[in-house]
Amino acid sequence: MTEFKINAQEDIINEILEHLQCGILGQGFAMSWDCKVINSSNIVFTLKEGAKLELKDIFWFGYLTKV
Repeated sequence: MTEFKINAQEDIINEILEHLQCGILGQGFAMSWDCKVINSSNIVFTLKEGAKLELKDIFWFGYLTKV
C-alpha cells in the first residue's frame, strides 16, 4: 500500500489536518506520508519515496486523532 484516501465530514478532515501540524504523532506521520487535500471532505495520503510503510503508524495516527 502506497496510497490511501479518507472521505469524511469536513470537521473530521479538519481534525486530521490539525493533528498533522500540531500533534507529535501527526508530525511524525507527515514525515513519511504526503497529504493532498482534494476538497473539504477528501484527503489522499501517498507514501513518500524511500519511506517505509508501518501499519502501526497508521493505526496510532488514526487512534490519536481527536474526533
